[in-house]
Amino acid sequence: MAMFEQAVKGKRFKCDECKKEFAGEDIKLEPAPKNISATSFMTTFLFVDKDGIIKGGSKGPDGNIGDQTAHCPLCGRAHLFGFDAV
Repeated sequence: MAMFEQAVKGKRFKCDECKKEFAGEDIKLEPAPKNISATSFMTTFLFVDKDGIIKGGSKGPDGNIGDQTAHCPLCGRAHLFGFDAV
């Protein structure tokens, strides 16, 4: 289990939407929606639980229990499948 803060520290990422690069420490975590579901059992979500631990799998985040999703700090787009490292 990886802690989110440790996993992104000192790394740079790129947003799929705005195509801009940013420091991992700038990624915004926001409460997850309460109704995310996969359209395919092979879809792998990445999210952060209430304790700051990175979680993943075909079962999506659940805002009812404090899960959070990562958002681009520049354009605000949610990234349910992670960011590309640069």
